[in-house]
Amino acid sequence: MHPTDTGERLWTAPYAVLCVATLGYFTASGMMMPVLPRLVVGPLHGSAVDVGAAALTFGVATLAARIPMVRLAARWSERSVLTAGCLLLVAGSLLLLVPVLPAVFGSRLLIGAADAAFYTTSVDSAYRLAPRIRRASAVSYLSLTVYVGLLAGPVAGEAIRVRLGFDAVWTVAALVAAGSAVLVGRGPATPAAAVTGPVEKVAWRTGMSAQLALLAFLFVVCTYGTDGYLLFVPLYAESLGQPDATVYFVALIGSTLLLRPGAARWLDRSRPEPTSFLALAAITGGLLVVAVAVSPAGLLAGTILLGCGQALGFPALLHLAAGRTAAGQRTLVIAVATACNSATFGFAGLTLGPIVQVAGFGAAFLTCAGIGAAGLVALTLSSFRRVRT
Repeated sequence: MHPTDTGERLWTAPYAVLCVATLGYFTASGMMMPVLPRLVVGPLHGSAVDVGAAALTFGVATLAARIPMVRLAARWSERSVLTAGCLLLVAGSLLLLVPVLPAVFGSRLLIGAADAAFYTTSVDSAYRLAPRIRRASAVSYLSLTVYVGLLAGPVAGEAIRVRLGFDAVWTVAALVAAGSAVLVGRGPATPAAAVTGPVEKVAWRTGMSAQLALLAFLFVVCTYGTDGYLLFVPLYAESLGQPDATVYFVALIGSTLLLRPGAARWLDRSRPEPTSFLALAAITGGLLVVAVAVSPAGLLAGTILLGCGQALGFPALLHLAAGRTAAGQRTLVIAVATACNSATFGFAGLTLGPIVQVAGFGAAFLTCAGIGAAGLVALTLSSFRRVRT
């Protein structure tokens, strides 16, 4: 039976398994985030430049691998691509057991390719498994498992490093990723044609390139400000006399997690354009408050508003894009969305760091808010043209 023929039921066994496997995958990936820089500048005697280069290696790899993964998905089964992504993560984790800097860069290449395979295919799979009227919910809940994994992973990674050392982190991450591989490997081998269909060149001659460019820009806008916040809020809070930024991270995470389940149902019942606009407006407004209200209270208020925007942003924009895309082109659209979501962190650090250095934190957060405002304008103009045509 086709998944859209089962009524409104979303939480079927295959979808639940996909969410658990996705949680495991991103927990394993997240374990390495705070620990790898310590490895580079500590036992491997590297520098901050090496840390940045490793992050850039991941970003380049995950971007470069997206289109090949789309083509691969058109030939392999969905199960095979998901399993391959997990196994690449296992290999990248175990490579870090080799205590040399080239192994770090090789690991980031493998994990970047893993991200391209698993992240793209898992979102596409969630779309396929969900009833048509529950697809926005399916993406929202799946992205929640990504978010939780990327939050739980660093906590677990640091705890393991403190108690057992670096090698234990890489080993546990590999085991968790292997567990996700087992989970997705037990699923049905969905034929590739049922997942993606052909990636036809004609799409680029019929406006798909313009749509993808707009989609990429909106996802960068949605992610850029939050990434900038995550990078610099500990230092900004310290400049405000708050040496511990935990309360702000809790506020961001809490507001996102509390709103995301309700947002899933909201997305099923509302049009994606106004919801996407609302999400971008909340993100932009939150960053503007952080920049202008220079106080701990202002930072907390802006953080909560930013979290509210994040609860809606990714699933709303993805539903806006993928919901109007033919099945044969959906994987390409999802590949662009997830690539922007994965790669913007490095871009935010590269561009905002000099601004902080020259003009301060307020200017950096104002820059983030300005980019959010540009996204609002682009989304408004796009919706206006659609109505006029």
